Amino acid sequence: MIDDIDKGRVAHVANMEQQLEHLRAEYDRYKALAEKWEPVITTETDAQTQKTKIGLKFGGKHVHATVTANFLQEMDTTGAVSQITDVLVEGLMAEQLAKVLRPHVERVQKSVIAVAGAGKW
Repeated sequence: MIDDIDKGRVAHVANMEQQLEHLRAEYDRYKALAEKWEPVITTETDAQTQKTKIGLKFGGKHVHATVTANFLQEMDTTGAVSQITDVLVEGLMAEQLAKVLRPHVERVQKSVIAVAGAGKW
């Protein structure tokens, strides 16, 4: 009777350990995915050139915007943030949009070239 209880406990503990390992693996997988989509901003200022490089890591990409000290001094915060954001978003999106647009542009180019060349011998 006691052996059966001990066997049941051992089996229960083994089952719980297996579930715990599965949950740890799931946590690690989703944590890495979540971190990929968590925006991380970096800044680096070069004292000699008076330029600041602002970096954005997001979605597995890393893009930069470089601004001068004069730009930061002359712009209000809202304007500076807006312009820097535009540059960073362009950097993130340009590559992805180019992949999507390429086949369409190639198709349209071929059509235009074919129509422009029609009737010319």
